[in-house]
Amino acid sequence: MNVTSPSLTRTKKLGDLAESLALGLLQEAGFREVVDLNVEAPNHAGGDFLAERHGERFLISVKARNKFRQSGALNGSYNIFPEKVRRAASLYDAVPAWLTIQVDTGRACYSAYFGLIDALPNPNAVGVPMTARAVATYECLARDCDCPDITLDLSNRNSAGAAVIERRNRLREQATVAFVSGSARQYTTKQMGDACEMLVAAELTLAGVPALKVPDNWPGYDVIAQPLDRSAQRISVKSRTFKRGAAYVGYNDYDEFDWLAIVLLPGEELCDRTIYVIPRLVAEGLARRDKPTSKTAAERYYRVDQVPEIFAGWKSNFGLKHRA
Repeated sequence: MNVTSPSLTRTKKLGDLAESLALGLLQEAGFREVVDLNVEAPNHAGGDFLAERHGERFLISVKARNKFRQSGALNGSYNIFPEKVRRAASLYDAVPAWLTIQVDTGRACYSAYFGLIDALPNPNAVGVPMTARAVATYECLARDCDCPDITLDLSNRNSAGAAVIERRNRLREQATVAFVSGSARQYTTKQMGDACEMLVAAELTLAGVPALKVPDNWPGYDVIAQPLDRSAQRISVKSRTFKRGAAYVGYNDYDEFDWLAIVLLPGEELCDRTIYVIPRLVAEGLARRDKPTSKTAAERYYRVDQVPEIFAGWKSNFGLKHRA
């Protein structure tokens, strides 16, 4: 008689959930040519997806785990086995990377994070750190997103006392957020974008250039400003939390705007919020771009950690001066 272990069934369901979520998460994060390697070779060794972004190819190992252990404590590390990912990536001439999905069965939601194997605090450790302090430094692809496929049978503990443990976890999370003094982001990507657009409009206005944020999803730009000495100026605002490595900020060449405003929020070595306001022609001339024949040929982008050096002369240019 074949008996399937409940824990193995749950693990398989978590794996299937991860695979179903990962494709959309990667595409929404700007990855292209996303290929699920498990379609042709189930349980593909070392990695699950091939994907390209900004001219680089990535071999991505996806791991979904319960956010909390059976004891109710935070699951602070997800095994990834970096050397296996590196070996698989070398076969595809790709950068070894990971995608972790943190499943909260108590609230039927998930969070997801992306990063490079070699950018981990200890690139040779078995797991990806998943503490509140650690995830605050990763690229967040989703935070506390509701998911009807996250059901109680994915939980790694039985229902007895679960409600009490969930309440304790919520209190623990709140205390952790307070302890790290804001290093864990407490706002969504949409809220961050809106806030930075309003911030740019406010700084321009206080510098003598009246400005306001245009309605959401306005094509091409986010802020309209009226200098005293010329016609209205269109400003595209892009915001990122500062981090080193393969993190990018950019726009598409068909976007219609006159100025590019890049807002960098504190992270890693960057302690202060900084804003760069760059003329379109200057931004275009200094941007990276992919091959004209690629699907991402329209993208113009910069590595986040290189923005302060590339655009040093355009920092706090709220008067919309054309000379740095």
